[in-house]
Amino acid sequence: MASTLRAKILDAKDIRSEQVHVPEWDVTVEVRGLTGAQQLAISKAATVDDGVDADGDKKTRVDNNLLLQGLLLAGTHDPDTGELVFEPADADALYQKAGKPLGELSQAALRVNGMTKGEDAKIEKNSGATAPGAGSSE
Repeated sequence: MASTLRAKILDAKDIRSEQVHVPEWDVTVEVRGLTGAQQLAISKAATVDDGVDADGDKKTRVDNNLLLQGLLLAGTHDPDTGELVFEPADADALYQKAGKPLGELSQAALRVNGMTKGEDAKIEKNSGATAPGAGSSE
């Protein structure tokens, strides 16, 4: 039975995607969710030093700007060919574009990767547990 469950999980097509029309650029792109390995690599690249704590231990934090940049670069595809639209070297040029379309693409990237507050609520509802980062800010 376990091998049937294993096969079902490993065979599942679980990468979500969303078509996003960007009128400012007169294009439609496909924003795809990333694999676990891609998300880990982007999180690692977005983790920056944040000084030391009171005990002298090194502190780090995830830079949200670098995280979103990584999600956009790795998840924006041509819907006709499936090819990545951007290369890492495009980051600076991409961030010279208008904020509105970048914001729309960023929101799509967060949605397809399950990183929005709405996704936190779904997780909490389905598991009965509080999702990381959800809950009271007291």
